[in-house]
Amino acid sequence: TFDEKAINNQKIIKIVETAGYQAFINDNVSKKTNFENLYDKEIQSIKSRLKISIIFLIPLLYFSMGHMLDFLMPHFLMESKHAIIVGFLQFFSVIPIVIINRNYFIKGFQQFVKLAPNMDSLIAIGASAALIYGIYILLLIGIATVSRNQNTVHEYIKSLYFESAGTILTLITLGKYLEAKAKKRTTSAITRLLELKPDKAIIKKNDKEYEISIEDIQIGDTLIVKAGGIIPVDGIIVAGDGYINESVITGESIPEFKKTGDKVIGST
Repeated sequence: TFDEKAINNQKIIKIVETAGYQAFINDNVSKKTNFENLYDKEIQSIKSRLKISIIFLIPLLYFSMGHMLDFLMPHFLMESKHAIIVGFLQFFSVIPIVIINRNYFIKGFQQFVKLAPNMDSLIAIGASAALIYGIYILLLIGIATVSRNQNTVHEYIKSLYFESAGTILTLITLGKYLEAKAKKRTTSAITRLLELKPDKAIIKKNDKEYEISIEDIQIGDTLIVKAGGIIPVDGIIVAGDGYINESVITGESIPEFKKTGDKVIGST
């Protein structure tokens, strides 16, 4: 609910999107929106990014840490005079990971500039620091290689952190993938729960019973729930008693006895 003189739907949507989220107008509140399809698209997109990230992360880790783990590596990659080649192999391996996950940098720095940094800002700053420092060290390796100062080259090659940037982006994307799947499962459960809500309810007014739409129920209305029926909304029993199955909410399969004054839950 908002003051239409001060703001409108489009402004609200723009503010939400500026904050890094999405919003859309649901013209008919009773219309069932398939949120699961929205998550399917998000999951598919993240999954594609994750696959590409892993494909390039493997050679990146191999070139940067293979010698530390005693992996079989071409002999020329172990020599200091070829350090510039190793450096560029790492650089060219991390670039696709950065490009495919560029949204972290776009959204992260946008929020940082707006003085409202979020997790994307932290990711962007961390990965950017590793990338920029790595490019700087790569430049120094090139200068030392041209100068044939192998001792300096040997020291500089240890200071490349391209694999840190690639690993950060890949692990965060893995986390986003698991998060999206969890959100889909939760949304699916809530949607199924909402579908249990009846469309109609029986209201009692002036000692007479009328059938009304559930959207027309107001606080203070007295509703009639007959044996075997579904309770349309949350409320308090004002007359009568009976056993109510609340397993859809509590998971308890045994119906619970309810009497006048007890609270009841909609959709049970």
